[in-house]
Amino acid sequence: MKEVRLFVLAFGMSSLALAFSLSQTNELPFIEGLRVYSSAGELLPPIIVRGDTLVDGTPNTFNDFITIEFDVHTKLPPNLQIKFFHCNRDWVIDQNVFLIDEYHNTTSYLNYRSAPAGVKYYTYHYTNQFPDPYEIIRFNYSGNWVFQIFSSDDPSTVLAEGRFIVVDMQCSVHVNVINDYFTEVPSPLNQVNRVIASVIVPEALNHAFVTTADVYQNWRLYNPRRIDVNDRDPYTFVEGITSSRKRFMVNNVEPGNEYRKLDLSSLTAYPNGEPVRLLGGPDQSRFYWEGGKDLGGGSRVSEFSGIRSDYLNVEFRLELAQKPSSGIFLVGAFNQWHPNLSDLCAYDSTRQLYTVWKWIKRGIYDYQYILGTWDSAKGEVVKQNWVALEGNDWRTIDEYTVVVYYNDPRFGGFDRIVGIGVGSSNAMIP
Repeated sequence: MKEVRLFVLAFGMSSLALAFSLSQTNELPFIEGLRVYSSAGELLPPIIVRGDTLVDGTPNTFNDFITIEFDVHTKLPPNLQIKFFHCNRDWVIDQNVFLIDEYHNTTSYLNYRSAPAGVKYYTYHYTNQFPDPYEIIRFNYSGNWVFQIFSSDDPSTVLAEGRFIVVDMQCSVHVNVINDYFTEVPSPLNQVNRVIASVIVPEALNHAFVTTADVYQNWRLYNPRRIDVNDRDPYTFVEGITSSRKRFMVNNVEPGNEYRKLDLSSLTAYPNGEPVRLLGGPDQSRFYWEGGKDLGGGSRVSEFSGIRSDYLNVEFRLELAQKPSSGIFLVGAFNQWHPNLSDLCAYDSTRQLYTVWKWIKRGIYDYQYILGTWDSAKGEVVKQNWVALEGNDWRTIDEYTVVVYYNDPRFGGFDRIVGIGVGSSNAMIP
């Protein structure tokens, strides 16, 4: 059973039907369609903000939870378990015994329902909100968090995982985004966003322990831009090191392009049970093109119900005039903007296209192509380039989320997040 699971993780699956067959034979759940987002709406990234208020001064409870949803392909409901782990600022799981709460960070009580009649490629749909209403799951400390889904029958194998952020709103954070020119590189790579976060640290915190901020572009939780008083990045700056009023700045963030849109709404254009080749022909490089309006990196899936909630086997096709120097990977809202080996595009010499097949639940998703190299030792795509195929234009509207870390001296020291601010770029010429 374990060997079969390792095969799935290492090579991905070209057919969801095969995955279904494997899970039937080996009584192993196969998880697909994992999404994690704010309880305030599926178009908002998975960030819990505690202690913030609405404009009228009343407590804001809309963003106090996250939603985790996914599908499984087993004949009977599997015995699944979700574990939550507090991480340091680098997303490494903390081993500090004072931060580990097995009882309040582990649950097997998961809500699910059977797939609608007529749906072929999954049998159960799970949707759960955390912290849960029964107060089993608690996130006692703010910071970076990861969750992992296991089968209770094989707790040594991680079936799926994701990231989210918990914030205790103690610092005031104001984010300003400015379009600027980066004169060290040629056009269009010289068009950049400058992100500035102004932070006020309250007296309740020791401002000397506020030294680091991370900048997240849209939903890219796996690609933060670090601003730290001790880093050697010539394009990041921290002002007010000895003061309770600080400014964290980064001067050369590439805005990229508006994301491509995958719209699987139409049953007529894309019938259930049939392979999908997207209308409009193969995708092209957009290095000098301005893209259309996107969903900010999110997806719209909740509105699709009944037989309109099944999976489709989608072929992504990319046509390029020149062969790139590294691999081409597909990223999007359907893989948490975190490419894996199964997202690597293969070159079809007959059609002269780069292609990859993905099983995707019917919905509307943002996506794009990036360059990168698969590092088998690290198990991740390294040397990622997000603009070489998609272009770079400060007319692109991006949302930048800045989180501020506090190195809490308790328990020997650990990282909390004590402030958050959000700023949007604009289409103005600098």
